[in-house]
Amino acid sequence: MRASLLALLFTFVISSGFSQDSINVLIHGTVSDSTRSMALPNSILKLYNQEQLYKTILTNNAGAFDITFRVPAGKNKLKLTVTTTNYQETTFELDSNEHHSFVLPVKLFLTPQRICWDSFLPEAVYFEENATELSKDQELLLLKEFFRMNEQMQSIFRTKRLEVMAYCDYTEKYSIAEKRMLYIYNLAVEAGLNKNFLRVKIYGKKDLFICDYCDGCHYFYLKGQGSSYTKKAFSELEMEEEQAAHLSKRRTVQFNWIDATIEDINPR
Repeated sequence: MRASLLALLFTFVISSGFSQDSINVLIHGTVSDSTRSMALPNSILKLYNQEQLYKTILTNNAGAFDITFRVPAGKNKLKLTVTTTNYQETTFELDSNEHHSFVLPVKLFLTPQRICWDSFLPEAVYFEENATELSKDQELLLLKEFFRMNEQMQSIFRTKRLEVMAYCDYTEKYSIAEKRMLYIYNLAVEAGLNKNFLRVKIYGKKDLFICDYCDGCHYFYLKGQGSSYTKKAFSELEMEEEQAAHLSKRRTVQFNWIDATIEDINPR
């Protein structure tokens, strides 16, 4: 898995206080994964002044935070530390002066402690019934994701291959899954991925397991944290809505990392 970066953007504002001996400080912003553009909730932020801890807060479900407090007027040495599970702690220091107000945008980055292959897999691609292509907007998003992989993951492709796996629902023809696989495969090649880095597999109507949320080291995905889409599971569903949801989840192309073979690494 390609190394994720954590982007933290916040604005530091100091404005005049209610008295001449103290000033108000407002720090607000968001914590997010810069690679996947997803918010990172429950990140721990600690704010210090002159090595004294002023406040500890958590980011909300959207990865946002607000810190408001007062400091003595004059010289202050402010330090903000940010900690998120499975990332190295990052510290940013800011020396304030006697200005009554100023705005300073800052970007911080947290580096993951571990790198997992599956954190950088493309999202599963879902199709409408009997469809073998995506809308133009969906297609563009997937092309961008493939392009980013091609640009940033060359080191991974030295030992791994990207497997493209196609499924269909129980009422569709097997050939539908094959066409979906070829369509996604061609998009990957169009985005610049080397054909030698790709592997394809057509599962059609075979059993399917979908991870409800697996993003590698961030959440330590364990097998079983997901849903099984099998003919047996389908037969046990009574509500039409549940049956429709089951079938729609099967109309998909999934991705997986597999180890490269000796022949892949050392072609004759």
